[in-house]
Amino acid sequence: MTTDWRTSIQISGYPYIRMGHLFEKERYLEDYIAKHGLYSKIGIETVHRQYSPKGTRDKLDFLGKMGEQKIVLELKHQDGGKSAVEQVLRYAGYLMGDNAKDSTGISMNIRKILVTGIQNRETAFAIKALTTEERENFEWYLYNYNSKTGDLDFVRITEKDIENQLSAQFN
Repeated sequence: MTTDWRTSIQISGYPYIRMGHLFEKERYLEDYIAKHGLYSKIGIETVHRQYSPKGTRDKLDFLGKMGEQKIVLELKHQDGGKSAVEQVLRYAGYLMGDNAKDSTGISMNIRKILVTGIQNRETAFAIKALTTEERENFEWYLYNYNSKTGDLDFVRITEKDIENQLSAQFN
């Protein structure tokens, strides 16, 4: 294979999936989603950008809401890895301490969403390690961005997709 010196290549010893162009920085992805209201494509009505839970220095990319349900929406412009999964869970924990109750006073489940540009095995392993209950409210999406047309869509990564990816590395 011959490449030009300006060509960027990625070498990986394990399978990964990338659907479209990647944003250069996470902030650019966040700006694009906010500007175009694309969070609605994954079932979020309203968002508070860069929300900082009480008593922390952490900032959620987006604190979303659908009705009365709170939603953690964390973005990674490339891959996520185990730290991104932990980050989403930590943010959800903060929100549970932030009076996460519905109008009847019942404690509510926090919907947890991770969006990445690359589906990799580290993120897949981290999600697979969650309990069944934890996985019920955890969603992983790949963003599919076409920089020429400006189109951005989200593709849900299912548990079956994760199983297929992890089994492929051993074949």
